Amino acid sequence: MNLDSGRWEEAASPCPTPTALRDLLSFERTRALVAQHEHIQLTAMPESVPDVPPDRIRRLADWAKVKFDITDATSCRNSAVELGNIVARSSTLQVMEKLHAFATQHRRRLLVVLSYGTRAAQRACESGPKLAADVALLQWLKDRGTPTLDALDAHVADFAQFRIPAAAYIKRLYNGHYSPAGNQFFAFALKNALVEWLDLKPIAYQPGGTIIDFQDGKHLAKLPADARHKR
Repeated sequence: MNLDSGRWEEAASPCPTPTALRDLLSFERTRALVAQHEHIQLTAMPESVPDVPPDRIRRLADWAKVKFDITDATSCRNSAVELGNIVARSSTLQVMEKLHAFATQHRRRLLVVLSYGTRAAQRACESGPKLAADVALLQWLKDRGTPTLDALDAHVADFAQFRIPAAAYIKRLYNGHYSPAGNQFFAFALKNALVEWLDLKPIAYQPGGTIIDFQDGKHLAKLPADARHKR
């Protein structure tokens, strides 16, 4: 966010070369690079990092039209989390707008896949409501006709097959992020949405008896029903 103009801007990478990336091994180099960035400061505040300068954060709060309360540690932490969520939601929609425009310009189609961390997945399995930010993003995608897989819905449907606490279910699939079992779950959750989205369909999902020209991917013909299983 450009705090002077109040607009999102694309910024060049601060580490565009392998050498610059290796420099990040130096703590002092990394701190010099990011310490004054308001998003880093917002992340530090809920972790009770002392002496986080509030100037840029206050300007960001003014842009977001929210009150930022630093009267005590709890208020500061809550304000940082709220403002961080607002900024994250706004930046996500900005990226999606650009991605949608790019796809339209180049005659490409989007399939958006939303995955979640342990707390969100467990909350959903415990019948907790979706966050307002997630609902807003899903509605934004729906309004634009963008095919979307929401992993929360897949988790809730899968959890309904178990008779264990939500925490135990989540432990089967996550170890901080998806475990191998979680990756397998997600792959199968994505499968149907991906197949529906693709044109042409993968070979295993072609109508029975379809002959495919592997040179250009076109359907050539349908075999007679009595010949479909003959070689």
